[in-house]
Parts: sequence; C-alpha cells; structure tokens
Amino acid sequence: MIEPSNLLLLENISCITSRSIETVIRFLTEYRRGFPSANRGVVSLFAAAYNRYGTCMVPPLEAISVARKVSERIMALSGENGIRIISRFDADYPKAFRLMEDMPLLVHVKGNLEVLNNQAVAILGKKEPSAFTRKEGPKVAQLVSREGFTIVSGLAAGCDSISHRAAVESHAPTIAVMAGGLHDILPGENQNLSQRILEEGGLLLSEYAYGEKARRGTYIARGRLQTALSKGVIILETDLSGGTMESVRYAAKQKKKLGCLYPSLVGGEYNEQFAGNQFLMNKNKAVKLDSQAVMSLFLSSLQNKVKY
Repeated sequence: MIEPSNLLLLENISCITSRSIETVIRFLTEYRRGFPSANRGVVSLFAAAYNRYGTCMVPPLEAISVARKVSERIMALSGENGIRIISRFDADYPKAFRLMEDMPLLVHVKGNLEVLNNQAVAILGKKEPSAFTRKEGPKVAQLVSREGFTIVSGLAAGCDSISHRAAVESHAPTIAVMAGGLHDILPGENQNLSQRILEEGGLLLSEYAYGEKARRGTYIARGRLQTALSKGVIILETDLSGGTMESVRYAAKQKKKLGCLYPSLVGGEYNEQFAGNQFLMNKNKAVKLDSQAVMSLFLSSLQNKVKY
C-alpha cells in the first residue's frame, strides 16, 4: 500500500501530469516496490516507470525536493487541524468513489467517517434562491432527513446552506463536499454552520489539500463527488447555466435518480429562476417534486422499496 504522504508528494510535483502519477502507481503496484524515502530515489522511480511504459515524465530532483517540503507542511497542518488524509488504497476510502472513472487519489476529511456508509441524497441549487425556495427548501431537506437519508451538499451560500442547516436543526448528520481545502470555509458566514455539522455527527470532505483555494474548476469538479455519494439528487432551484447543471450532468452519467422542486403555479419571477428545473422535467429527466406525497414516493424509490 502506498502511504497518503507519498501520494501527496506525487500530487505536489508541479511539473508532472496525473497520467505520470498513475503510471508510477502502476509500476509500484505491478512490481511490488516500496516507495523510496530519498528524493533521488523518487527520480529513479520515475525513470524506471518511464523505461517500462514510456508514458510518464521524469521530474528533476529540485522539483521533488520542493514537493516534499510542501507535502510535509500539508501533512503537519492537516494533523494540527483534525483533518485526516485518506488514499484510495485505504480501507476507509469512500466506497462510492471507487466506482468512478476519475476517483480522487486522496480525500481530505474532518468529522464522522461513518456517515459515508449511510444512504444519502444530494440536495443542490443556486447561491441566490428565490423566496419560494427559501421557504420550501428547508421542508424538503427536513423530510429527506426524517426519511433516514444523510444530506449531501456543498456548504455554499443559498441552497447548500438551506440543506445543511435543515439537517443540523433536525439533529441529523450531513456531508459537506467542499471545493477547496478544509482550512477555508466559504462563505465565511458558514463557519458556525460547519461547526454544527461536525457537532451533529456529520462530515466535511474535499479532494483538495489544506491550503488549496476553491476556484471555478474545483466548484464544478466537486459536483461529481456529491452525486457519487448519493442514491439520488434533488435540485431545489437552478437556471440553465451554472454549477448545478454541471452536477446534473454528473448525476446523469452516474445514472442517479433526479427530482426537482417546483412551484405548483409558475409565473412572474419564478420563470427564470426555475428554468433549469423546468427544462429537466420537460425532458423527462427529473421527477417534479410538487407535493409531500410525491417527495415521499421519490425517496422510497431510492430505498428500493418501490419502483418509481
């Protein structure tokens, strides 16, 4: 087994690609080699992998020296802040991620790992929801928690916050999949909410290391982790563009059931805000969640009790 610290070292060699990392891992696995402790040994490892497969770069010694210092600092800061780093070679690595073609090499977690074994539903949506969603969204999340599902969301403003807050107020665990390192809770106003998540037996999770900042690409990429952890996905509110629709695409690829909150009478201000919801329902890609009865049936279908 390759230790997380060694994988973190590989991730921090700035001049190599993920393909090179996978080639080195393949070499170590096939030849049952131990990971070298010396920097020069790491150069030799890359050279051996290149000679065997021809599909990896060989980094210079200086790049490895820099990467080792960075990775050691990340390991120390993570430990000081109660963050555990889990590799895909560890038994505690999320089972749902093992089914992904692009599963993360490492995940960084803080909180209760046991919630990863729970049945979960992702609840997602825009950062500036309408008055309708601010009123009805908590009811949806509370019902999901009452039905025994762990809520997965992203700890962002708006729909994410609505979902996590409803869970912790119901004293239910929830999983926050974040778009940057676990050192940086964004928005800052969710600092208290992140602490409540931990207090209620929930989990903070990221594929990004301590110190790494969230950016547009990471916000999009974390959607695949949210949907992978979940048996189904509920969209509270989305327009036709933005990160929520990217998450919908991941859900479709992973063959996850999709439901959309929707006002029973749509008009005026709601037309634009719910354009994404309406598109998905018109294309028969999502169940219209317009009553508690429909919501309950949708959730039952995720538990394989009935065929929806």
